[in-house]
Amino acid sequence: KSADAQCQKAVQLINKHKYSEALVILDAILKRQPEHRLANRSKPVALFHMGRQHEAAKLFHQLHEQDQEDLVILKHCGVAYTAVGDFDMAIRFLSRYVKSKPNDIDAWTSLSAAAGKSQKYVDAMIPAITASRAWAR
Repeated sequence: KSADAQCQKAVQLINKHKYSEALVILDAILKRQPEHRLANRSKPVALFHMGRQHEAAKLFHQLHEQDQEDLVILKHCGVAYTAVGDFDMAIRFLSRYVKSKPNDIDAWTSLSAAAGKSQKYVDAMIPAITASRAWAR
């Protein structure tokens, strides 16, 4: 099977909550094709749901460094950093995300949780709220 077909199978397994099986396929793809885009984007998702949030956060951050405009990765970085307790990093990523996607309630919830836990609520929320109000006009 092609790497693309195998990767689609891995994504289907992730959607069925079969993360370990998906990870085996994704690792095999990345061993042969380290730059495979979908495999690189799917692996940290599987890791995150397997409880390996630190690894997922690191991989999401690496993906963000490769493409800083990718909003999906930006959001995943914020959620992963929230899960590992790095609230300053979570705020950094989620604040940027909600400025571009002010209607994403899940992202606002994650940002609010990270801000509350970091005790930097005003620092995190005011710029994002200001940006979303400007966007709504």
